[in-house]
Amino acid sequence: MKSGRIDPSAMPELATPHGHAPKTAHECTLASHFVRVLADYCTARGLSVARIFADCKIDEAVLDDPEQRMSYIDFLQLCLAAANALDDPALGLHLGQELKLEYLGPYGFALMSSDTPREMMAKSTRYSVLAIDAGFNEFVEIGDECIRYWRHTFSESVPGSHFLDELVTASWLVMARAIGGEQDFTPNWVSLRSTKPADTTPYGNLFGCPVTFEAAEYAVAFDKAVLDVPIRHGHPELRNQLDALCEQLLTQLLNDRDPQWLQDCRRMIIESLEVEPPELRTIAAKLDMASGTLRLRLAKCGRTFRGLVDEIRQEMALSYLQNPDLGLVDIAYLLGFSEQSAFQRAFKRWTGHSPGEYRQSI
Repeated sequence: MKSGRIDPSAMPELATPHGHAPKTAHECTLASHFVRVLADYCTARGLSVARIFADCKIDEAVLDDPEQRMSYIDFLQLCLAAANALDDPALGLHLGQELKLEYLGPYGFALMSSDTPREMMAKSTRYSVLAIDAGFNEFVEIGDECIRYWRHTFSESVPGSHFLDELVTASWLVMARAIGGEQDFTPNWVSLRSTKPADTTPYGNLFGCPVTFEAAEYAVAFDKAVLDVPIRHGHPELRNQLDALCEQLLTQLLNDRDPQWLQDCRRMIIESLEVEPPELRTIAAKLDMASGTLRLRLAKCGRTFRGLVDEIRQEMALSYLQNPDLGLVDIAYLLGFSEQSAFQRAFKRWTGHSPGEYRQSI
């Protein structure tokens, strides 16, 4: 039986970053819109949000800043407290049904701009870290089915984690139905690692298919024939702008996690581009380390020096193309290319488009 994965790096307008997931659950974070959904859900049911935050000893200020991220562990504490106060064991499932695309900001709108479900799922794989880095999406095609897996980025068992896992699983289906304009879209089957509840009715009502509890994976299976069906409500005219914004947000998020030496390395590469193409030995010397040491450190982060330079050039190119006062020759020079044609070839490799085509689309 043939199988394959939906690969975000295969999408011409995207290039895969070299980001790394947190190693433990305590290092994980999620976007504040998850907290907003929980707060709205509690308020609608007469439960004091201030009381829940106070009981958990968590600062309520996160609700006032849409750019802020919350500790994954703190969010689970809030879910446990809310589920107990509301006597709602299916809290995660219910929150997932309340999570609308507009809560997700640029990430949600980037999903909406997709031409097909296949493209949408590749973006979901690539950009979901903007929403939560405690897990990742994986889409695998097996026979006539495509299976969407939600997998943790950590190995330890965490109390209350099933609330967020069910939230993510439910919200994925709700958003897929909204984006595709098919409210009756029904999976073939769903599996959850959660303990089977006394009342499974809410799960059957949402998924409309067989649901297996206490399974090995959080998974949703559906006919892969839908992967290449055009999305009627897509916004292809906004795709490049939204993808570029998500790329910037993704880069910022991943760079914030970089160790200091890597942040310094990035800065020195950027400074070198203004003078000459950066070389490993030159940058290593500026960092006061041997070339082999820098190469080894980069390898431990899953990177190469040339790959890092390429990544930085792409980020800068996307930014420079937003400035109409900069010609393509100017941008090529600023990025350290010896000639414009070399820049054009690199940009085509990064994005699937020429710099001119990209500039016309923004």
